[in-house]
Amino acid sequence: LKMLVISCVFSVLLFGLFIPVFGFYKVKGTLSYIFYLLAIGFFISAHFSSSFSSERQKPNSLVYYQDVDKEEAFWATYDNILDHWTKGYLGESPMEASAVIENASGSKYNSGYSYAAKAPNKSISQFEVELNRDTIIDNNREVTFTIIPKRHVNQISLYAEEGLRFISLSFNGENMPGESDSQRIRSKELVRHFVSDKDSLKVAYRISKEVPVTFTVMEYSYDLMEHPQFKINKRAEDMMPKPFIITDAIIIKKRIDIDSLYVIENDTIN
Repeated sequence: LKMLVISCVFSVLLFGLFIPVFGFYKVKGTLSYIFYLLAIGFFISAHFSSSFSSERQKPNSLVYYQDVDKEEAFWATYDNILDHWTKGYLGESPMEASAVIENASGSKYNSGYSYAAKAPNKSISQFEVELNRDTIIDNNREVTFTIIPKRHVNQISLYAEEGLRFISLSFNGENMPGESDSQRIRSKELVRHFVSDKDSLKVAYRISKEVPVTFTVMEYSYDLMEHPQFKINKRAEDMMPKPFIITDAIIIKKRIDIDSLYVIENDTIN
């Protein structure tokens, strides 16, 4: 749909190239009436085929989003127009998602959640963070920590504030490519790790010791429809999960303060 406008422009230009060819036709008037009737027929056919059915399903989306730090949970959707299935969780007058959800799962179209509504807090197993290394060498702080899921998850996304300058940064031993030795973060999302076989995410970085670093972790599992703590109604036959986004998912958001983690490490291991 984003290419619809430019497609119309190219169609007009293409038609302009064919004008010299059509100019030699002797039955131009007859052809114009034929194509006019064909166009009307196609519009009528499109009108009667515009409704949703089991063959032409309406895509919609729903996720459960839990903010551990704020102790809040929300139902959220990417849909701009809600149907009766999504309204069953978001209600008739949901709030703008941007007012309550800071980090949204990215989609193919770089769009965020459209609407959100309060949801009950569920006792979802949270990931653990183990501090493996925290030392200062030549006025630079070197830290290594591991994010360990405690439930079946499909994806872990790690975020940091834009503008941070890491001297080095790696995930599970793979160095993050940078244009120079001092890697400036241009996007909040550092890595999107697709988890397999209960894998963990090991993060190692080196940064100036004066710079405070706080990460945000988004943990996704694609089991909202089957999770025992939820009873989600099945979609109607004329509906389907919206493609190219994360939907039917349970999302856990939690911040990691490395300084606080260091204190916990010295007291009781997290």
